[in-house]
Amino acid sequence: MARLKIRGGKWYARIRWYLPSGKRLEKQVPLKTSSESIAFERLIEVNKVEKRIKKGMKLEFPWQNKDGQIKVVKYTLSQAVIDNMEFQRINGIRESTIERDRQCFNNVKMALGEDYPIVDITSNDIEEIKYYFNGKISNVTINMVLVRLKRLLNWCRDVKEIITKVPKMK
Repeated sequence: MARLKIRGGKWYARIRWYLPSGKRLEKQVPLKTSSESIAFERLIEVNKVEKRIKKGMKLEFPWQNKDGQIKVVKYTLSQAVIDNMEFQRINGIRESTIERDRQCFNNVKMALGEDYPIVDITSNDIEEIKYYFNGKISNVTINMVLVRLKRLLNWCRDVKEIITKVPKMK
């Protein structure tokens, strides 16, 4: 069960849980209020979806968006590309390699769309990328795009732990 926590005059809902390995995890949801009574009402909303938060689902609450409803926040292709490029810079990958990756990912975004959720990419989407670029760019370039996309998806699985399975590519 989430508990109230005050930080800097603002209230937060703090959710704690343990992994099977014994490691303790914590997620704090900003309640965006300095009133304890409003914070308590919002805490009730957080408690309703606590199990989903513990499973790793990212949610946006009514007080965090304009629609006034709970929404699932999807990790988009554009966000994944930006995060991956920053990860590569931190790990010493040459800037020329990162630039080439950016160009390849721009091709993927043209085919799928910038706001395409990374968790929704399937083998059918891979085939759609191939079909989209067939005759527009060379087969070698298409393969370069697919190799980089596969590397991005592997990074999302292994490092970010956003996806559980990488689709097969032929």
